[in-house]
Amino acid sequence: MERDCRKVDEIPFDFKRRRMSVVIDYEDRHVLICKGAVEEVAATCEHYQIDEDINPLVRLIRDDLLDEYRNLSADGYRVLAIAYREFDRTKQTFSSADESGMILPRLHCVLRPGEGHFRHRHCGAYALRRCGENPHRRQRAGHEKGLSRCRHADHQDRHRPATRHARRRSLRREVDEANVFARLTPDQKEKVIKTLRAKGHVVGFMGDGINDVLAMKAADVGISVDTAVDVAKESADIILLEKSLLVLEDGIMEGRQVFGNIIKYIKMGASSNFGNMFSVVGGAYFLPFLRWRRSRCS
Repeated sequence: MERDCRKVDEIPFDFKRRRMSVVIDYEDRHVLICKGAVEEVAATCEHYQIDEDINPLVRLIRDDLLDEYRNLSADGYRVLAIAYREFDRTKQTFSSADESGMILPRLHCVLRPGEGHFRHRHCGAYALRRCGENPHRRQRAGHEKGLSRCRHADHQDRHRPATRHARRRSLRREVDEANVFARLTPDQKEKVIKTLRAKGHVVGFMGDGINDVLAMKAADVGISVDTAVDVAKESADIILLEKSLLVLEDGIMEGRQVFGNIIKYIKMGASSNFGNMFSVVGGAYFLPFLRWRRSRCS
């Protein structure tokens, strides 16, 4: 079957649509297959499929689907939706406008929790980032990692103020109140980091994808992993080679020790040579050859 499917076109992923699609040539038609976030994919569907039966995706079924998605997310699962639409073979070019009127199969992709770079139970801060672009899942992970008063800010669902000043004021308030942000676009991540820095915080940001690059550059310290994409590693100040955040603590302690040794050496060198330097500077006003050399150098 794979040999019979030829790729016709592709609609790449972007952070606003939160989905991507490929078009394949299958039998006597072109089939557009879309995958992405459940809400965004479901919004483009008009039918759902069980086995071979295709039925209208009425409001009641859609609400049940979203409830199931929220329940799975609250239990710590990562959920993706897959939908498809058939076209005539005469159509050769496709765009995001063709992602409409699709059919949603009954089963959607569920990935069990625990995937990612760090699986150590003490690496809770990183686990929050790895638990997906989902507010329900992030909130669940926040409670599990000790954030008993975990509050999240969902920038995709929240009604945004009309004016720029109101948006900035709302963001400053959310940064103070929320400790988990979900479903942020790359520029929104950057704004959160800049807002935190404007409040006087020293901010570190960890990322491994293209969507994290702006925030990594805006942060005081950008952290990535050796399996990240190249642009993320190039933007990072620190690249972790081990699957544990505990190496950051080791690096901080080692850096403080090195910095302390450098300060000690500078103080030692300055104190031991202070007398010599003071003698040369003072003697330049009295000794002719020192005055001559100083005038030549100037």
